[in-house]
Amino acid sequence: MADEDKDKLWYFNTVKQEAEQGRISPVGDRMGPYQTREEAMNAWEIFNKRNEHWENQDREWNGNGSR
Repeated sequence: MADEDKDKLWYFNTVKQEAEQGRISPVGDRMGPYQTREEAMNAWEIFNKRNEHWENQDREWNGNGSR
């Protein structure tokens, strides 16, 4: 993806707790990219769901999951 395309995407600023279009904030202060403002505003929910999924995969890989 070209840099100019990334500037059209949405990011979630974790410091200001708001969506921004383009890479405005420092990389350490943003989550994304997301296709829409709405997705960016749900960044924490997406983050938590992904983490839960990965933790479940880890438990299953290690033989600690319920099957």
